[in-house]
Amino acid sequence: TSLTIIKTNGTSPLAGAKFKITGEYIDTDGNKANQPLEVITDSQGKIDLKGQLIGGNTYTLQELVAPDGYERDNHEIQFKVHTDGHIEITSETGKYTLLNSSFFDNQISLQNTEISIDINKESIDHQSIDPATFDLYLGNEKIKEGLTTSQGHITLTRTTVGHLLLKNNNYNQ
Repeated sequence: TSLTIIKTNGTSPLAGAKFKITGEYIDTDGNKANQPLEVITDSQGKIDLKGQLIGGNTYTLQELVAPDGYERDNHEIQFKVHTDGHIEITSETGKYTLLNSSFFDNQISLQNTEISIDINKESIDHQSIDPATFDLYLGNEKIKEGLTTSQGHITLTRTTVGHLLLKNNNYNQ
């Protein structure tokens, strides 16, 4: 049985996600193996497991390392490979979609979300203030800017992690 795992951010493929698959499988030498199998998504955000999964077995898929700029999904996905080759998701956690399930075309798509920063700017007596502008820096480079709503709220999303600096351009308010 074959399985393709696809990692995206909802619109684009994500390379470099590292996963652990537990359950009995066929290794590259054609022998049955039981130790955890660690795999990494390629530049198209895919992992292809061709002929490695054994019908009748249950497996667990867990993300070990998220792609750069994304948070790791802590959920485990359990799935069963039926003897006819189709895959059934047996757990209810995680952000995934079972795209296809047939002997030749099993695909599980997993989606990461961007890192977001929520800001509520208010006066010392907890009242909303006029819209304020904020800049988000990664090192010395401004990577994002935004304006709060009339209620003083803003959400800045970013796919890059690192030392971030948030600068309020309306510091006198």
